[in-house]
Amino acid sequence: MDIYENAEIKLENLLACRKEVLEVEVNKEFANLTAFIKKHKLNQNGGIITTVHNINDENDKKILDIEIMIPVDIKNSLYKNKNISQLEKSFNTGDYKFIKTFQLENGIYATHKGNPELLNTAYDILHQYISENNLQVVTPIYNIYRNKITPNQSIDDLIIDLFIGVQSI
Repeated sequence: MDIYENAEIKLENLLACRKEVLEVEVNKEFANLTAFIKKHKLNQNGGIITTVHNINDENDKKILDIEIMIPVDIKNSLYKNKNISQLEKSFNTGDYKFIKTFQLENGIYATHKGNPELLNTAYDILHQYISENNLQVVTPIYNIYRNKITPNQSIDDLIIDLFIGVQSI
């Protein structure tokens, strides 16, 4: 796995959800956010971004502080003539919020190809690189899903970009 320095992410017009959920309920949150996007007649405009801010074990169950962000096409939607505050008012309800710009700088970046159950190995490689290069982690790892798996494809065809913000020690 190749690792690149000085990486940057800049994405616009995202609908996001951040909440604590049981590990077994993560897919339900994806479905809920996707349904929210469809309900508002929006189209996804890029890969889904996820990160886990924290993990707690409670009564032998993992509770994840997870964030899911999905870029949406505002320009070709019913909301194309709304300004940012109107968009925020339309979408900042309950668990969801509108993010105009999501940007991270000074990161390292790598691409994981294959089953997402093997992501922990990729994370270990990133953390080893950080340690060996005297870097300090300043953000969680953001997973950016570059493709969707169709029923005819294998989960091993999944491509996920991994980004983590760092600084020199």
